Amino acid sequence: MPHRILPRANQIVPVLGALMLLAGCGFGADPDTTLRDVAIYKAVIIDLIDRSDVNFDSADQLPVVFVETLEVEDVPLEVQVEIVTDFEDRYQVRFIDHLDEAVKADLPDLPVRENSLLVGVGRITVDGSADVRGEWYLDAEMIEAYEYRLQRVVTGTWNIVGEPLSADPMGFVATP
Repeated sequence: MPHRILPRANQIVPVLGALMLLAGCGFGADPDTTLRDVAIYKAVIIDLIDRSDVNFDSADQLPVVFVETLEVEDVPLEVQVEIVTDFEDRYQVRFIDHLDEAVKADLPDLPVRENSLLVGVGRITVDGSADVRGEWYLDAEMIEAYEYRLQRVVTGTWNIVGEPLSADPMGFVATP
């Protein structure tokens, strides 16, 4: 009697597909922490965009907001995906690994690319309230940094408490 592989393959393929889907969706990530981090980073990114007072110059395409992590730890992939998705109607959000992905490295003052802004976000520390560093960058001479404190007002919503404190930029260092 010949062996029939097809029925078993039909059973294995859906299981493998489901496992790959779970792995791609951040299986094992804490959904509460992911939602918290998304809400905190979104509040900080919006504030940095507003503070930069950048004039996005193209009505034909969405402005680009480059986001770089200011510390050794990257923003988790699940958080990046949610942020990109949440902003997709207003901005093209692109998480980057290196400054040269967002700036014109061939120009002396390393300006950010047209119709874009570069922001940096630090590690979130939570102890009742949340603290996070944020910076915006237009060129090597126009960099501003802030220390933010946020408070959860309802589940999934975090608001900035008072005015963020001005700080010395540390994340974006212009290189010649």
